[in-house]
Amino acid sequence: MTKKELIFKYRNLVSLGCRLHNLPSRLFRVRVKGKNNRIEAPCALLKQVSIHIVGNNNQVIIEDFSQIKNTKITICGNNNVVHLGKRTYLFEVEFFLEDDHNVIDLQEHNIIMGPSKFSTIEGTKIIFEKDSMCSSECNFRTGDSHCVLDLEGHRINESRDIILREHSWVGIRVTCMKGADIPHHSIVAACAVLTKRYDEPFCVLAGVPAKIVKRGVDWSMVRIPVGDIPQGYVSPVNQEWKERDYQ
Repeated sequence: MTKKELIFKYRNLVSLGCRLHNLPSRLFRVRVKGKNNRIEAPCALLKQVSIHIVGNNNQVIIEDFSQIKNTKITICGNNNVVHLGKRTYLFEVEFFLEDDHNVIDLQEHNIIMGPSKFSTIEGTKIIFEKDSMCSSECNFRTGDSHCVLDLEGHRINESRDIILREHSWVGIRVTCMKGADIPHHSIVAACAVLTKRYDEPFCVLAGVPAKIVKRGVDWSMVRIPVGDIPQGYVSPVNQEWKERDYQ
């Protein structure tokens, strides 16, 4: 029986161990002011995690087998959601949700290594689809925090969602501003700034503002010798992505 099968078979024991491990952190680092707020991390390992909620009907859901270290979650408002999917690994990440109906959704098996910040305002979303990776010192902001007005007094800087599509790799010191939409199987080079939607997958995005600098590439978390092909590798271009209606 594999390690993964053993963990699933004895999930209740694993969950008990996680609860005991998390107990000191949860006792001293969770502050909640409001009603009907929910925090769940039944089978995740938390270390130096701070959760501060001011408002009502907010949710922080950390799914099974995730490891969250030196991370801060701050929610000021109502009906906000932070969802961290299964096998998510975070180190030194800060989440800020301000106003109502914001969502930060990191789906299954996302990795964020090093200090990074996620900020949502005015009912917007930051969504990381599954199997993506983010380096350190990255910033994701769905809004500008303050208003920009035209000379007639109309606001012109609407807040918008940020989406990182499946199996994407974000390099160090990348900034994703409101409206950034990164295609699946893509690579974002260090220090790039993204402010719009990019539709072409299997590419490298680089620059300020970011543009496509290389096409026809993919990436892997496994380090292999240059020129080698991993055993059993099947190009994703020949799979479902080739026919996918990319909306």
